[in-house]
Amino acid sequence: MPGRFFIISSMVFASLLLAAGMLAAPSVEARLSGEAELGYQSFDSEVNGAKRDASSFQQRYSLLYGNDGRLGKGSLGKYKYALGYEWGSVDTELKTPTEETNPSVSAGHILFNGELSFTPMNLPVRFSAYSRDMNRIRFLSDSISGPVSTGDDIITPGINDNLMDGTRVSSGATLWLGVRNDLREDRSSVFMEIPVLLVDYQDDYVRDMKSLTQQNTRSRKLALVGYKKNNWLHYRQSRHDDYLNRDSSFREDRYILGSVDHRLNRTWSDLTNWITISADGQFIKRQDQSLGNSETYDLNLFAVASREKWEARTFNTLNRTLDVTGLTTITKVPLHIQGVWGAETDWKVRLSSDREKRIMADRSLSDRDDLLASLQVYTFKRSQFTLSPSISVERVEQNKDRTIAFDGGVETASTRRFSDIFGLSAGYKVKVFSAEGTVNSDYLEQTITGRGVYKVSDTIRFVLEENITTAGGTRNEIANTTITANQGFLGGASSTTFRTRDEPTEGFSRFVTTFTTSWTPLARLRVGFTAAEDIFKPDNGDTDIITSLGNTIDYSLPNFAVGSNVRYRTRSAGSLRSNDIAATGTASYTPNRNIKASIRYTYAKVKENDTVTTNVDLAQKFTYTVNSLRGGNLKLLDLTEELTYEKADNTLSFSQFSSKKRLTLGATYYPTKNIFVAATARYSLLDPGDEKEWMGSGAVGAVFNKLQANIDYSYGRRYNSETRTEKRFSANLKKQF
Repeated sequence: MPGRFFIISSMVFASLLLAAGMLAAPSVEARLSGEAELGYQSFDSEVNGAKRDASSFQQRYSLLYGNDGRLGKGSLGKYKYALGYEWGSVDTELKTPTEETNPSVSAGHILFNGELSFTPMNLPVRFSAYSRDMNRIRFLSDSISGPVSTGDDIITPGINDNLMDGTRVSSGATLWLGVRNDLREDRSSVFMEIPVLLVDYQDDYVRDMKSLTQQNTRSRKLALVGYKKNNWLHYRQSRHDDYLNRDSSFREDRYILGSVDHRLNRTWSDLTNWITISADGQFIKRQDQSLGNSETYDLNLFAVASREKWEARTFNTLNRTLDVTGLTTITKVPLHIQGVWGAETDWKVRLSSDREKRIMADRSLSDRDDLLASLQVYTFKRSQFTLSPSISVERVEQNKDRTIAFDGGVETASTRRFSDIFGLSAGYKVKVFSAEGTVNSDYLEQTITGRGVYKVSDTIRFVLEENITTAGGTRNEIANTTITANQGFLGGASSTTFRTRDEPTEGFSRFVTTFTTSWTPLARLRVGFTAAEDIFKPDNGDTDIITSLGNTIDYSLPNFAVGSNVRYRTRSAGSLRSNDIAATGTASYTPNRNIKASIRYTYAKVKENDTVTTNVDLAQKFTYTVNSLRGGNLKLLDLTEELTYEKADNTLSFSQFSSKKRLTLGATYYPTKNIFVAATARYSLLDPGDEKEWMGSGAVGAVFNKLQANIDYSYGRRYNSETRTEKRFSANLKKQF
């Protein structure tokens, strides 16, 4: 079995590390540690005479011995090792009116960790190795005891009925020979002439056959990297074996030559004092059980040229992939140039060519060619108004279809030279699309934008925005990569987008007006108001009008904070009439370290024609702390009160109750800093059904550095249309040494 062989080989590897550590100089003191954990939970439920019971007992024990030290008194390196064992079990008993089961799970495995670092002084050698399996047992609650829960429980059962364990061995080794130029220290010239060699190996093995989600996988990675004068040669192998699901298994072999270092980061070389380049080539061969085999070639040539008044960047890539679907070749040749012209003008030029050619397995051909050219200028930066013209042209050919897109526009905006109080900006943009082939269409889109800002004072600010868009014709069926139509319908949080409608394919007119004001009367108080109207009129369809109002308040002090966000929106489109309101808010008050008070709310109501849905969530909490007279910020008593109200339509809720009102009172007493006694009482009113529910719980616990223990008991009752009684008891003990 591969799993058994891997465990044995990992143990042998770890033993070698342990032996190396024992032969070296040990540390002053070895460490022996362990844990013991015991726990018991029981849950009893009775609903209208039908009883459901569950109980579980879990235990976990571990023992670990560890040590560390130095090799050659630290001149050769260091080591660390640990060896131990962990075992755990869960015994569960489940009883329902129809069945009784007693599932039991137990598991145990060896814990080990070995680390070795060999770093001799004055030698260009670095070696490190590790092997470890420190995976600890974890208990899962309510994973298989679902029949005990009947929905809308008063008390969460919290029955530990399963565990996650298994083997998770992680091993690896790294060998570095040679000296890199950029890591040069006081080395002899002989070592500097030796090429650098890096060998890195990682192996992760996971086997867990006793949990609900079984796993049995092994992942291995091998890297052989050579380096000489900023040239890197890689061989990398990645292999993943899934012994339960063979379709997830794969193997990948990768060869890399060029400017890519051992961390797979790109490196650059100076061709001249103002030109830097980076180039690499890759070959990837992948064997995949589900996707089939594939071969990929990658060629990359990057260059950056920088002068005083301009800079050019190009990132050329060629990708060729052969897989079960066919042969795909992708070529990308972009060129970005930017610079300055005088003191008032910046400019940017972009040229790109993207081509994708696919030869399918059935010999059919798919070809796509995308050419783009664009120019953008930003000028008159020192004048009262700036000017920003731009133009872009894109041609896309796909099989027998061709689309030509034009995007041109101009924007202007005021500067501080115009006014410190007023700010003005305006823009005009036109887009033209022409498609020929299987689909012939022409589409014209024009957008006019205007924005005005009035700064009354340092505390008051008004903003008015107008966005007018008109379009005519029929949209083309080829999606352009860069120039796209109807960007205002793509969603987002901009001031000109309030709701994402179905993207229109024919002519329309749209008018969006937005008014925003912000007021900061105090340093910590911010008030905002927004009003907007979005009118959408398609050439063939009903007018769609959305009106939106919003308000935000944010006020904060060192001991007090309040915030709210309210939004109202109405929509009219043909026979559709809808409106919705949403509000959220929070407030907190902490006058001193003994008092904490908070309140939060969420309200949402949506009305669409004759259908109304409402959701309300309100919570108020108060905590009072009595500090101990012994000082040192020690608590003596915590008193808490919490009031909650939830209301949701059944269509929005997974509970049988659409309304829940709850009052919770709690107290926690600390006779010492390590011991606590707690009690909680909760009373609830539930609708529909006018159900009354109450729950009480008590707990006592101790928390020390190496000892934690607690006992908890809860009792709940619900009565009216149904009589429900629930009881839960738990006791847990954990000891470390």
